[in-house]
Amino acid sequence: MSRSERIEKIIQQRKPLVEKITSVTSNLYTITSRIKAVEAFKNKLINDIEDSSIQRNLHQINFDEAQQKINAILPNLGKLKRRFERQTLNIGIVGMAKQGKSSFLQSLTGLSDEEIPSSNMGFCTAVQSAICHQENIKTSGLVWFYSPEDLFNQVILLYYDNLKLEPKPENMDEFANSILPLLQNELKINQETYDKYLKKYHDNYRNYKKWFDITPNPYFIEKEDIRKFVSHKSSDGKTEYYNYLPVKKVQINCSFPQSDLGKIVLIDTPGIGDIKLDDQDIMIKTLGEDVDAVIFIKKPEDTSAELDKDDLLLHDTAESALKELPLNLWSFMVLNKKENGGSNIKQCEALKTTIDDKKMFQKCLVINCTKTEETNLVLEEVLNYLDSNIIKLDQMYAQSCQDKINELYQCVNRQLENARNILDKVTHDSADIGRFNQKFSSLWTDFNNGLEKLLKELSQNRTEKAVEFDQEVKSTIDRARNDKGLPTLEDIEKKANEFKSYNSAYDLYLNQTRAYLSRHFLSLDKGLKRYLDEVKNQVAEVLINEGRLKGLSDKKGIEFIQEITEKIPDELLPDEENQIKFGFQMLRDFELSYRGFVQHRIRENLDILTPEQPKTLKLSATSNPEQVLERLTKAHAEAVYKCEEALESLLCDPSQAAFAIVEEFLDRILRVENARDEWSTFFNIYRGDIWEDFKKTKHYSQLHKEWLKIIEELTNVNQLDNLKFIE
Repeated sequence: MSRSERIEKIIQQRKPLVEKITSVTSNLYTITSRIKAVEAFKNKLINDIEDSSIQRNLHQINFDEAQQKINAILPNLGKLKRRFERQTLNIGIVGMAKQGKSSFLQSLTGLSDEEIPSSNMGFCTAVQSAICHQENIKTSGLVWFYSPEDLFNQVILLYYDNLKLEPKPENMDEFANSILPLLQNELKINQETYDKYLKKYHDNYRNYKKWFDITPNPYFIEKEDIRKFVSHKSSDGKTEYYNYLPVKKVQINCSFPQSDLGKIVLIDTPGIGDIKLDDQDIMIKTLGEDVDAVIFIKKPEDTSAELDKDDLLLHDTAESALKELPLNLWSFMVLNKKENGGSNIKQCEALKTTIDDKKMFQKCLVINCTKTEETNLVLEEVLNYLDSNIIKLDQMYAQSCQDKINELYQCVNRQLENARNILDKVTHDSADIGRFNQKFSSLWTDFNNGLEKLLKELSQNRTEKAVEFDQEVKSTIDRARNDKGLPTLEDIEKKANEFKSYNSAYDLYLNQTRAYLSRHFLSLDKGLKRYLDEVKNQVAEVLINEGRLKGLSDKKGIEFIQEITEKIPDELLPDEENQIKFGFQMLRDFELSYRGFVQHRIRENLDILTPEQPKTLKLSATSNPEQVLERLTKAHAEAVYKCEEALESLLCDPSQAAFAIVEEFLDRILRVENARDEWSTFFNIYRGDIWEDFKKTKHYSQLHKEWLKIIEELTNVNQLDNLKFIE
């Protein structure tokens, strides 16, 4: 397998973790949201609950540590995700100014001073550049520009803060169009920073502001234009450039001289040690987020065999960029030896010995940074190391993040355990239990007496006519007698002529008369419903008054019974069938209807209006319209009379049915085994709605339910399975 194939394999192996990290990140944001909900409700509880011991316990519930952990984990997960999303292996090149970093990069990439400035006229590499190896392509570049807002916030204000300049502008336009504040501190380094950078941003605004609006962003540039965007000056030092000022980063695409490199990128950071304030921040961000390995470049000049103060500071700064992975596992030191103008080989060898002893880097190599064959050996060394170790390094980095997430999980769990049962005291007060039992005992007696009294009244009245039904029967019979729906003599004559038969016309009008008459009796439904509704209203009144259930609903009658039915829990006693709910459902659903209760008694008395029935009146052989109408009138009157008789015999039946359903209702809710226990449970649930004494307890119970719900929501998302991206 070639190197490029091995690098591609590494890139592909990283991809599955990206989706998992995305999911974990989303869950961490959800945990943050749930923690905020818990904290907000905790503060509400502290204000609402008067118990001082509970207030103290609530104050002890504190998710600050967990939130701090989340705030630390999220940026690290972001860096890890970007690492695994990359389609290349990236190597950072870091060094103090004038140590040979640009020469090293030129030797590796085949680029020149025009693309990677290394002039002695100043610090010419002004922006971060990513040099991407792509085989057989023409050298070109892509430039990313800051927006005015980002340049102002991330760069300009950095100078104002560091140099302690006042007043601060509000935005980029105000900065460019106002006079720069005078520098108060006259230290030379501050003056140089002020003059060389901040003043340059200010005085040359008109020279670079055009790039804020350039599209597309990134902006494509040809090879010959690259220097204009990465350097302060032209290679001869005669022309000063300002294009680099709004540049965020540059990508140079080219073919490296060495073959079989695969997808690699060399990231060149501006020379550290200059007085440009944002260089260090850029380096830290680059090393922490954009590279898989880093090469330090140093050119020893003195006789010391130790790294100097600036070198150590640079090392420590780089180490702070990625604390999850020890720097010596992914960094290399290149000591740049000089062969012309005075050799420093002895200094290089002495310093290499010291570095090797201290194990600050994975490897220290001494080379001439201007020689391609030597820089290629360094790149070969780094790529061989990454080839063998990058998966292990990735796992170490990922495991470090996962360990912190596991600690977060435990931290949140500890607070959840403290929070879960903190309100049990206010909902399980022994004094409340005693008062409830006393009140329920009194209510139970009144409740039973009220329902039994109603049942006794219904029992006494079950041989009496149901008044509402009786009234509807009389009204229906009157309408049936007066509104016959019979045809006129002219209608009969026309229909007989049409059918060429009086018998056929007669049969037709019998059916029509029967249908017209039977329609009158459908209104009996109203009477039956009114009567049964009245009985249900009576039951509801007992429930409202003697049962004290008015606090559970402001409805009346049927609607009250319906609402109470819905409020009864499906289970009142463990593993026991809920008799109360069943009884209420039965009463709620019971109906007396015309079709089920009366219709069959009416239909059997309508046969006289049905053709070809034994009771049907016949026409004579010499029939005429008058005879047809006379037979229809007589049959209609007879049918109405028979129906009236049948209905008279049913007038007491609704009373009997009402008694039966109410008695069945009482059997279900009062007389079955455990009925009293079920009611005790039910009234205990709603005691705050029923008795004034328990309103505070009800409020506390509601708070308890809401608290447990919020705690459960946090518990559900704080599951280790939801927070794992590696095993």
